[in-house]
Amino acid sequence: MKTTRRLVLLVFALGLMMPSALCLAASDARAKPLLEEALHLYSERQYVRALDLFKQVQRLEPDNKTAEEYVKSCEQRILEWETQGGERPQS
Repeated sequence: MKTTRRLVLLVFALGLMMPSALCLAASDARAKPLLEEALHLYSERQYVRALDLFKQVQRLEPDNKTAEEYVKSCEQRILEWETQGGERPQS
């Protein structure tokens, strides 16, 4: 579990330092702004809203690895929140 968190934090930190590099994978013109907004929402801990946008990116670009990793991370964070007794985050 700690290794997964460290990996997510590393990916997140790299995203903050190099957001344009993460967005280079976005080749559909509609995907890039969605990915940027999703990354912003993720950084604001708005995981439900970010998850929706990452999934939209995946529909546009099924091979987008950034969106794929962040979908997993959002789902994990939402599950952690729910299992810790929190209510489902508002979207």
